[in-house]
Amino acid sequence: MERVITTRSIFGVITAASYIISKILAIGIGVVWFAVEFFGLGGISTVIVSLIVAAPCLWASVIVTRMAYDAETAPENNMY
Repeated sequence: MERVITTRSIFGVITAASYIISKILAIGIGVVWFAVEFFGLGGISTVIVSLIVAAPCLWASVIVTRMAYDAETAPENNMY
């Protein structure tokens, strides 16, 4: 069966992905903030911790977007 790509399904992808990604980013920012304050890091150490946390956040954001696209454009979910 062919995927159903309409304005409605693309809007669904955008809204679902942006909602979950905002939660992922909030957790990532919280982890960086905790690590920097707990260990008293500054300067380049903060950047390194941010990069370490940003990699899994980016990976999770890509996975969430792909899952949202698959769910919103699946033919069995779009019975009009």
